[in-house]
Amino acid sequence: MRWSRSRYRRLGILLRSVTQIPSKYLLLLYVIAWILLAYKSVQFSGVESLFLIVKSLVLDTWHVPGSRINCAGIHFREVSSPHPHPSSLDTTLPGNFAEAWDRHFNTPDVVEFRTDYLQNCPTTSATLSAALSSNRLTSPGLGLGSNVNFALNLFFLSQESPGRRFNYQLFIVDWNYVSWTELFHDFTSGSSCPIVRTMDGPAFESVNKTLQPFDLDAVGKLTPAGNGDHLMRELNTDGWWTFFDNLGRYADGMPGGKAFRMKSRIARAFLQLQPELKDKLEKIWSSLTEEGSRGYSAVHIRRSDKIQFDSINFPILLYVRALRRLCHSNPGRCSRTVYVFCDDAEVCADFVNQAKECFHVTDFRQQVKLNAILPWSERSPVEFRHQNQFNSLPAEERLASAQEMIVSIYLAALSDFFVCTYSSNVCRLVALLKHDNIADLDEDILSLDWSNWIMV
Repeated sequence: MRWSRSRYRRLGILLRSVTQIPSKYLLLLYVIAWILLAYKSVQFSGVESLFLIVKSLVLDTWHVPGSRINCAGIHFREVSSPHPHPSSLDTTLPGNFAEAWDRHFNTPDVVEFRTDYLQNCPTTSATLSAALSSNRLTSPGLGLGSNVNFALNLFFLSQESPGRRFNYQLFIVDWNYVSWTELFHDFTSGSSCPIVRTMDGPAFESVNKTLQPFDLDAVGKLTPAGNGDHLMRELNTDGWWTFFDNLGRYADGMPGGKAFRMKSRIARAFLQLQPELKDKLEKIWSSLTEEGSRGYSAVHIRRSDKIQFDSINFPILLYVRALRRLCHSNPGRCSRTVYVFCDDAEVCADFVNQAKECFHVTDFRQQVKLNAILPWSERSPVEFRHQNQFNSLPAEERLASAQEMIVSIYLAALSDFFVCTYSSNVCRLVALLKHDNIADLDEDILSLDWSNWIMV
């Protein structure tokens, strides 16, 4: 039996009311609540997530209300104080947005990747293609994060398949998010081997006849269905679960975090924001870091249809407490400013209400109104709780919603600390954009369900 939204809200109210209960019952209530969460975690995310739940139980039981995890016990960053622990991808060092952007997305390894790809692609005959074609699919995996992650995974295989290098192609066919090129700038655009190719269904059917579907084994070997050097796979077509499982096994077998390092490099090279969208990102980033705050944290709360498949519906209180723990564990590094993004306005409003004691919380809607960013500042927010509802919206609204999500993903990548769930593609994408070394993720990303980043 699946729990309804109202039952989870009641559980959240129960947890919030803990401060009103005599101390002798405190531990018992915490244990009962966490047992329920542990059960749901195992159901959706496996045994590994259960261990993370137990770890969180220990932490949250130790940091009981009134202890050092409360607001008074957190040493927030002083206004206009320098960052005490700068890193290679730090966004809070002195400087403007352009400098922060270059430190993140125009690093030497990213520039080298783009340069090498453009030099080698004219002499590479074999191609490996991904197709994002919403109208051809019946699978529920149509979320924007799923689409972007799939495109990155196929790009990764084109460069890291054992014994052979491919040129990469991404076909965008009647996509439910309307336009890839209005989200991202293709760094190969104008070259002899552009990656992104947008076309309608009939045109793609003609091209598709020249491409061979392929399977993947656990050591990265590609096996085409027929003869030819031009391979292709569509999102969530036949055998998709085996394909993803083998991709994960292949990535796990690479030594020293190589898979994460390579996929991060590809993500930062390929997912370059479209210039107009980058300008909007700059306005919000500048607003979040103005007045000497010099930084912000971010929280992503996944709800809607995701929780029907592979994610647990954590009470909002646990996101608030996770953020408090992050700030308590990093004295002097955590700003009170928090950017939250969700796919449900009620969920975001609930987080704002529960976090306001400690944090100054803002979201995309507040920021676009504050900075008069079109078109969102003159529109009502797009409300949907299921993918099918989204797919039925007008194209203009679907594109605006996709752009909003992409801006939020980049804001999270540029944040000081990030709270999320690794079961969400959004969380895993932020990790790729935020760091180039998998060992650094634990420093500033806290996942409530899976303890580690995964490939798929």
